[in-house]
Amino acid sequence: MKALLGGLPLLASADVSWTLREGTRPNMQTFDMMPADADTLATKIGPLKLETDRFTIEALYVIAALPGDNPHIKRVMVADRRVWWSYKLVRRYYNKQRNIGVKRITDPQSAPENLSVTPKVWYQRWTLKNQADGIDPASARWTVTQALEDVFVSINQKEIEVFGAGSILKGQNLSSFRAIDIENLIILENGDQAINRLLKYLPQAGIYIDYNGDTIVYSKSSGAEAGLVVSAGAGIVGKGDIRFVDNAPLRPREVHVLFQYEPEVRFDFDEAGSMTITADTRYSDNVLPTPDYSLVVSGQTYAQGTYITVDEAFAAWGVPPGFTSNISHAIVQRAMVPYMDLWAGVELSGALDPNADWASRIGSIQQNYRRTYRINRHWLDRILGLKAYRVATVNQVTGTRAPAIAYSDYCYIPGQRALFNERRNDISVKDLSYAINVKGHPAKYSEPASKNLNANAKGAPAHVTVADADQGIVHLDYMIDPYRLFEAILPSMMTQEDKEESVDDNGLPLISGPTADITQRGRPVCFDAIESSHLGSLPKLTRAHKMSLILTAMPGAPNDERALYRVKIKPADVKDLLPHNAKIDPAKGPIMEIYVGASTATARVPWLDARKTDIEAIFGIPNRDPSQPFVDQSDKIKDIVLNDVATGRGGASLRAISLATAARLYGSMVSRFEGEASFDMNGILRPAGWVNEVTHTLDRDGKAFTRFRTPDRLEPFDVFTFLDSSTRAMLLKLASPDTTE
Repeated sequence: MKALLGGLPLLASADVSWTLREGTRPNMQTFDMMPADADTLATKIGPLKLETDRFTIEALYVIAALPGDNPHIKRVMVADRRVWWSYKLVRRYYNKQRNIGVKRITDPQSAPENLSVTPKVWYQRWTLKNQADGIDPASARWTVTQALEDVFVSINQKEIEVFGAGSILKGQNLSSFRAIDIENLIILENGDQAINRLLKYLPQAGIYIDYNGDTIVYSKSSGAEAGLVVSAGAGIVGKGDIRFVDNAPLRPREVHVLFQYEPEVRFDFDEAGSMTITADTRYSDNVLPTPDYSLVVSGQTYAQGTYITVDEAFAAWGVPPGFTSNISHAIVQRAMVPYMDLWAGVELSGALDPNADWASRIGSIQQNYRRTYRINRHWLDRILGLKAYRVATVNQVTGTRAPAIAYSDYCYIPGQRALFNERRNDISVKDLSYAINVKGHPAKYSEPASKNLNANAKGAPAHVTVADADQGIVHLDYMIDPYRLFEAILPSMMTQEDKEESVDDNGLPLISGPTADITQRGRPVCFDAIESSHLGSLPKLTRAHKMSLILTAMPGAPNDERALYRVKIKPADVKDLLPHNAKIDPAKGPIMEIYVGASTATARVPWLDARKTDIEAIFGIPNRDPSQPFVDQSDKIKDIVLNDVATGRGGASLRAISLATAARLYGSMVSRFEGEASFDMNGILRPAGWVNEVTHTLDRDGKAFTRFRTPDRLEPFDVFTFLDSSTRAMLLKLASPDTTE
């Protein structure tokens, strides 16, 4: 049996073989030749043929002439045309999106200030396949196969430029591929890697160089390996075996995909003590960092900077010099009103007591009174992470979320412009008050702060920050409007001391302190002009302040996988995602659990007062007897998880991600032919299905055989292959170009 390379004979001192191998890396093999013949081929420019009596391989290139076993033999190294693919740098932008226009949305889970607009996403025209004027971008996009052909033409250039020849790209049943859309795909890499990138968008697509040098793209999940094995005939004894392997015992009967919870949790503050407090209550305390170098609180010494409650501070500081009693809420509520300068006496009294810096103490009160809160320790001990945002995604392009919301009463101190505008405005009732109250919390004085939020609740214009997550310290910064129509915002409503009980049906004070209208008898005309007959009419902050704060808290307890949200997937659920020939039934193995990291997606649970018991149960609340089993809450709260099924402002669909994750797993556990075996040479057989190598060999004894090889293990599918475009867009911080919203 003869064998020729480039028309020159090959020696029988070594096997003559060639492998049709799947992948983007070239197949390289060496052949023994006479030194003169090897030198001749080494100087030849252009493709060669490998010819035998049983098979012919075209479009091969000599890339080196190497020494042999003795001076009478030289080895020639030959590669297929994929060797040139890496020589070409490919720069392509496919379907690159841009933001144009705006559209108004309504999302009750978002902060009011974020309900304005959201971008509508379209495409950069130069990244589309059809760039004609007036073309609909949705129909002008590149498809995967079009992009693959485009890149292939590019990488062929190097071979054509030098050798005058190039390959042809062919597909075997490309229409059977479940190709996914490409969005914002940027390729800036060498040709072989560029082809690899695009093949990821075709589920289990393989690529190889055929006998005649054509480039073939085919489906590895087609099941065609069965026909290949049958057509090969009887195997050669002692040269391996290839058999169908049923992986049913290994395949899990179910796949449970676990996600980190991101539930919103409401924490309430009730200064009046109207709430019934237990260890399980979602409450918070008004705290401040002690400014004293050391301070004894209830018999325990605290270092400077330690957070203590406002009431503990009042008690520990004692009676200021010149005062007859401790600082109290009543004193602070009067002194917090601006322009009164009621703090002056306390601050100056520090000179009489040098060991107590009263100026620092008062400064700490001003900075933290009704502004800084500490979450209940029992709850904090069950929280893995505390975040100052809401779980509803506001902007799908950037992935930014709505900030945490504080519901509290507050008070604007208007400037002269606001009073001027009110005076000149054509309204019948002009209050001309120096304080504008806003009843943000739905609870009245006598009602607990835990009252359900309703239409009367208003988010305070406060920036919420988690100052210390470990200690559960949260701070509210009330923000002045950028145009300074208002001079200040006070952390509660204002009233007049002798009129504090005068409120409307919602608890809004009927009199909010001084007014510029001198006709309103019984009200001061400014903050610091109090006649002797009106000493009981001082403006003050309202008593019994209430605040409700909604944060995102990731559960740490219970300390096992029950603190994760569980999505259950069965083999039948993923059948439509896998190629129709993929054999994944039956599945007899145990249930497999797979965790998807929080950087990919989380189970986002909005706070709903009506479902507070279910949300509390995520954290193992109420505190159960440790001997009693804690029930997984996934099925119970499935209906309120924002992104369980649909992809939208709530985030990427957990169901879609779970299906993709399960499909990736089941795709790597299909029942298939496995092993490697040799048969009498058949020079027309090619890679098919899971047979990724077909090697034809003429050994030195003159025997001719063909060897099949399957991979030892299947590489898992790319998860993105199985995700719908909107879920991929959400994960990639993109937005789908739709016109439905």
